[in-house]
Amino acid sequence: MGRKDQAHDTRPRYKGICPACGGDLYICKSIAQEIGLAPFLGHGICPKCGKFLHLAFNEECQEFDCETWEEYMKKAKGGFGDNGN
Repeated sequence: MGRKDQAHDTRPRYKGICPACGGDLYICKSIAQEIGLAPFLGHGICPKCGKFLHLAFNEECQEFDCETWEEYMKKAKGGFGDNGN
């Protein structure tokens, strides 16, 4: 299938910043994030540095909060505290 045969993705993209390399990211919400089921359960790979990232949609600023998967797992193993962070 050639590039011109592919469907054009018209979903909105939201800004995020890779914490590993500082690169700008433009991210679509997952289906779960789109319906509001789990705005904090996203992940992806930075196209600039290849780091695996945890992606949480921030409704207030309409951007993604990004952290490395390692940092996210440290929080998960230690508990997220009273406010869910």
